Amino acid sequence: NNVNCFFRDVNVTWRGVASAPDWALAVRRPIAVNRCQGFRHLHGLKPSIEIEDSSLTEIVQNGLSPLVPIYERWSAETVRKQVEEVIL
Repeated sequence: NNVNCFFRDVNVTWRGVASAPDWALAVRRPIAVNRCQGFRHLHGLKPSIEIEDSSLTEIVQNGLSPLVPIYERWSAETVRKQVEEVIL
């Protein structure tokens, strides 16, 4: 596949966040979301992965570049350092 798409009703109120796109990060393919509040943790990436801002073709062409900050923030090394700061 070229892109994993996650579109939900934007009129539904969400308290938490949808975790399905988080699982999709593991396959290292481009991800497209809409402006549903359940995906707010993925809003604001540059270039945008929101279907309201970019076409699916653009999202595929941008590849993983919008997701790099997420991969870096949740890398094994980063998480290990955070745990060590709390423990040590």
